[in-house]
Amino acid sequence: MAGLEVIVDAILSEAKEKADEKLAETQKRIDEINAEYAEETERVKADGNRAREASVSAFFERFAAEKAAYEREMLLKTERETAEELIKTAKNRILSMQKDEYFAYLAEIYKNQNDEDGGELMLSKEDRENMPQNFLESLGKGITLSENNADTRGLIVKHGRVYVNCTIDAIFREKESELYDIAAGKE
Repeated sequence: MAGLEVIVDAILSEAKEKADEKLAETQKRIDEINAEYAEETERVKADGNRAREASVSAFFERFAAEKAAYEREMLLKTERETAEELIKTAKNRILSMQKDEYFAYLAEIYKNQNDEDGGELMLSKEDRENMPQNFLESLGKGITLSENNADTRGLIVKHGRVYVNCTIDAIFREKESELYDIAAGKE
């Protein structure tokens, strides 16, 4: 039986060697697969990092653009509100002048716009009621008071078929863009 044992031992030894070889080959292949997997993982991580970095960069660029747009919008809004407040304050200052000062202001407006003598003058009901007695004479020859009232304070001068609107509202409308520029600090 000793011969049989030697043969069995040889077969077992050979099988063990083959098994060890197969195991070594399998382990080698597992190591190769693990290395490939690790490389792929690193590549995916790097790609993911680049993608995340690109995404984060795009987010910050978009955020910066939105912030700049918001700042411009708020600046324009503030400028507009400042201009509106400036205009409102200026109008109120004119409309709250003492009677003599206000009508001297209207006379100055009339003289600045009038390139011809005379005409028909329209005043608002309030201005007509507060008008000093010598106001028309202070404007010069040929000026008459219209029977019609202006809708807002200030004056409207009619020369034949031509009307020159010098109401306070019209003056501010005409100068509105200049006043907005002043309020924005552009002049």
